[in-house]
Amino acid sequence: MKENKLNFESENLVVDYLTFNIESREPERLQKIADYFSKNFQCNSFLIDLKDPTKNRILSQKHKKYCKAEFRTNSIKDWPGAILSFSGNHAQFFYETIKTKQLDKDLFDLDSINRGRIDLCYDRKIKQSDSVQTLDLFLKNSCTKINSKVDNPKAEVVKGVFRVGKRSSTNYFRVYPKSNGKFIRFELELKKSAIKKFQSYFF
Repeated sequence: MKENKLNFESENLVVDYLTFNIESREPERLQKIADYFSKNFQCNSFLIDLKDPTKNRILSQKHKKYCKAEFRTNSIKDWPGAILSFSGNHAQFFYETIKTKQLDKDLFDLDSINRGRIDLCYDRKIKQSDSVQTLDLFLKNSCTKINSKVDNPKAEVVKGVFRVGKRSSTNYFRVYPKSNGKFIRFELELKKSAIKKFQSYFF
């Protein structure tokens, strides 16, 4: 049997966002993880309270480059946990690092921490032959084709952004021109049950 060599890199996919759900927001627990990231991943960590900014603080800030982690809590909601998030280049760096440097299983066990979300994206460079009319037609035709295959319409174009599904669904797909005007981004968000199928690979 031929081995499947497919991976994110072979398909030119980039990890653009990563989150972990931590079943605790105890300061000692979050600080311990932040210290571990600082020592092993050259990572700066910050606590962000989504409802009370006066509780925001630096957990660890020793490094000028590399990685930034945000521990997001909500002091108003009943869920006593925190969302650990990495975005953009920080998500890509962290993902590339944990492929070769495994996370501490005492800190990252599946009983108290699980994968929350992963965003994958592909940026296609805009060519001179491309035009706004061509992109609009591509997005509209894509909507028509997808919606003709399902009972309920799943695709739509809103303000130049093509999207399939809802932001709250397990799979959410978007296509849109980036603000720099140089690329068209194809973006997939995976969360909830979709991410649980392969979360063990991250540990």
